[in-house]
Amino acid sequence: MSLLKKKVIAPFLPAPLIDKASSLEVQHWVEKEGEENYIVYFYKP
Repeated sequence: MSLLKKKVIAPFLPAPLIDKASSLEVQHWVEKEGEENYIVYFYKP
């Protein structure tokens, strides 16, 4: 089984992108890197 994985690095939390991915049944998790960046990982099992 393989997972489709993608990563987005942004200086803000990309909430509209996360909402759209969730509506398409794409799972995600968020990590905050330092004071300036958010890393959002997306995957579809």
